[in-house]
Amino acid sequence: MPVTRFIFTLIAVLFAAAITLWLGALVAASVQMPGLTLMVMVPIALTAFLGLRVALRHNRRD
Repeated sequence: MPVTRFIFTLIAVLFAAAITLWLGALVAASVQMPGLTLMVMVPIALTAFLGLRVALRHNRRD
């Protein structure tokens, strides 16, 4: 992999991570929920997303 492509990829990944953190902070600040509720909702949402992806992938193989 050329160095310029690696650097571009690294910058793109860091930029995407920064945007994700910024949007997450905006959502967390705008929602009036206790911290514990948000801490429970994130793993549930991630688990549901992964389960949906696995189910869709499994159905595509049939």
